[in-house]
Amino acid sequence: MDIFRTLGIVFLLGTFCLCSCSRGPLFPSASLCERDREIAAKLGMEEQILARLKAKPLYRFEEKEVDSYLRYLSMSEPDLPARVVHLAEKNIGQPYQIFLLGEYPFEIYDKDPLYRLDKSDCLTFVEHMYAMALGYDWPSFFAFLQRIRYMDGEIGMTTRNHDTLPDWVPENSRWLIYDLTEDLAPEKAQSMTVETQRRKFYKKWNIGQDVKEETVKTDYLPTNIIPGIVDQLEDGDFVNVIRGFGKPQWCGHVGLISKGEDGTVFFVHSRSGGVTREPILEYMEKELEKNTKRKREKKWQFFGFKFHRLRGDPIAKLRALDGPAAPKVTAPRGLLLSRLRYPGWVEPRAELSREDINAAEKLELDQDYLAVLKARPLYEFDEREIGDYLAYLSEVQPDLAKRVVHLARKNIGQPYHIFLLGEAPFELYDNDPLYCLHKSDCVVFSEHMYAMALSRSWEQFMIFLQRIRFKDGEIGVLTRNHFTVAEWDTSNSWLLEDMSRKLAGDDAAPMVARTRHNSLFKSRYGIEVDMPDAAIDTFFVPTEKVPEVAGQLRNGDFLNVIYGSGENCYAGHVGLITVDEDGTVNFLHSTPPRVREQPLLEYNATMAKRNPEREKSGRAPFRGFKFFRLREDPMSELQKRDGPDAPVVKAPIGVIHGPGRRWVVKPEEEKP
Repeated sequence: MDIFRTLGIVFLLGTFCLCSCSRGPLFPSASLCERDREIAAKLGMEEQILARLKAKPLYRFEEKEVDSYLRYLSMSEPDLPARVVHLAEKNIGQPYQIFLLGEYPFEIYDKDPLYRLDKSDCLTFVEHMYAMALGYDWPSFFAFLQRIRYMDGEIGMTTRNHDTLPDWVPENSRWLIYDLTEDLAPEKAQSMTVETQRRKFYKKWNIGQDVKEETVKTDYLPTNIIPGIVDQLEDGDFVNVIRGFGKPQWCGHVGLISKGEDGTVFFVHSRSGGVTREPILEYMEKELEKNTKRKREKKWQFFGFKFHRLRGDPIAKLRALDGPAAPKVTAPRGLLLSRLRYPGWVEPRAELSREDINAAEKLELDQDYLAVLKARPLYEFDEREIGDYLAYLSEVQPDLAKRVVHLARKNIGQPYHIFLLGEAPFELYDNDPLYCLHKSDCVVFSEHMYAMALSRSWEQFMIFLQRIRFKDGEIGVLTRNHFTVAEWDTSNSWLLEDMSRKLAGDDAAPMVARTRHNSLFKSRYGIEVDMPDAAIDTFFVPTEKVPEVAGQLRNGDFLNVIYGSGENCYAGHVGLITVDEDGTVNFLHSTPPRVREQPLLEYNATMAKRNPEREKSGRAPFRGFKFFRLREDPMSELQKRDGPDAPVVKAPIGVIHGPGRRWVVKPEEEKP
């Protein structure tokens, strides 16, 4: 996880951060225990340097000292909450300054740096403490910090988690923390509503005026409840201070919990005057005393707290989101094509043909609006724009395969992100949403392009997407098409016909594709089922035969990239076929870092050349492709399965019976 190599900012530490200045006097040394000396020896660190770091306030550290100290701390203290508290208390006295961080040098709307060591405001303090506690050196701290600060780790003004309750908490609840409020005082938590003001915030930069506002409903604990639950709080808990005009409306301050040896529960937070540690009940009483004056002066008032707790294994949760290289941090998406370029920037318009104008008039679309959509990358559309554009595209392009290619090419440049989709809100085993417009992995990209091409509205797109993603259109983690060849391909035979053997004839290679549901569901989702595994006999086109069949491929064809040994093979990647006017056959796919289009034969040759390296490292070699063709009339094929109301999409069947509704674990005595 070398985030600096990924982002190309290995030299930026000395060029854009302001936190190395004026470190102050030398500090005395702390005593070292035997364990400290053992760790110093393992790290090759001089004992006197470690002794000085242990005595030195954290906010006086330089970057190299943070690197050394985190290496030491990760070995000396295995408990994550304990590391959080240790670092937070080592940072007491850090000067306070609000609005410290920005996106510089990646964006220049907010020219503040991506981190600060010497000062903090309340949220910056918490973010830095969590990131340092998660990290084991400087690069890992820096990466975790950006992953905490930005949605999906994508550095950018409009992806920053600006508002605590609508943005920061939901984003980091996916992997780092969970809401503790209701558990602390069942049936005593009070509801509250938070209204976002994103457009107002972005207005001064003349950006983001098309972002969605949200109304977030959550709960909090009123002040009269706090004395009765305070002893349940634990080291490292995240504290939200709830404020508002006449009623609870927002989180106005944050901090961390630290428990003293005598059981006193402390609130460690960055406030005017610097980072401090005080009993949370004393803090609450002081805030309540100020409420009378605030109310008289018609200012905001203090109402209570929300509490969150660190997850037991946040790294495992993050790997499920980001993949094995977590935390994944990227530069701003669509940087060159973004609508958020600079104040006064005017979004490009495409020229409209007579056919376009006729379609706009028929659909009652504003012509300038259509011109903007034609010029804009597909991955920057919102839901309403998707619906309008699909209606337009259905009017001007009757050919399904050409619509697939048009949409796929319009999506070139979309950022890659693996494991994007789940079943929320229908099920909570995988809390990710049912669709994603702004990012994709290889399967998500293909599914979205086919579903959009089949549709002429947002509603149709959503229905087709779920019908493609799930067996028989039944939304559920158990019915999702997890295994490409054995499930996705067969479940979508109404849409695509397997052409592999027809294309290669006797040269087609046999393969067996298998499913392993029981181990997948248990390891990834904690669901125990007794679902029979499948073994599908099929064929693929070997890599050496691909040049011979490439000329028979057509626009909109689907392909599986096949890996394996002998007949035991699997699809490790998927994408679409496009054909240029000169006959060049291309592979258009979502792959790190973005959706791209490249000649198929070039891809085939490159992958084949990598096989010796793959086999040397114990990885399955690349074998070739499976090719599929769009059916002439997929709707007729689907109606044979779903009936006249096709596509049929339904909620999980028998949901009240739990995840094993049809595949239950056998009783112990029945197991061989």
